Amino acid sequence: MIEALYAECAERLYRFAYVRTRDAALAEDVVSEAFLRAVRDVERLPESRAAQTAWLYKTAANLIIDDYRRRKRRDEGARQLAELQPAGEDIRERADLWAAVDRLPESQRTVVLLRYVQGMKVVDVAEAVGKSEGATKQLLLRALRTLRLKVDE
Repeated sequence: MIEALYAECAERLYRFAYVRTRDAALAEDVVSEAFLRAVRDVERLPESRAAQTAWLYKTAANLIIDDYRRRKRRDEGARQLAELQPAGEDIRERADLWAAVDRLPESQRTVVLLRYVQGMKVVDVAEAVGKSEGATKQLLLRALRTLRLKVDE
């Protein structure tokens, strides 16, 4: 069961963790720890594949939050990208967007990344973050409004 779950989810979970941390080694650690916890708690894992996937994403998100709290550092990837001397406006706009995403509240940042970076359906995002579909849509709406304001500044 865990092997099939790993084969299906590991790469997407890594991309999720990498986008959140912009640190390849940390993203690998998050994926490893999430699956290690799945192995340890296999009897408590939900029955359905979608719920198991949601459990992994929630575990990974919590591990990332724990790391941020423990290290008390912000993501350096957006700052490094912003410090580059860009050749065109597109790179500057992309750096501004990532910086704005990084400044979103944790719950909004998580749903934005799951929905638009991972390409998950709203219903799957809702399950992954443990909220209703309506609450998830509200979080997305608020996040997009905030991003528009911050990027347009």
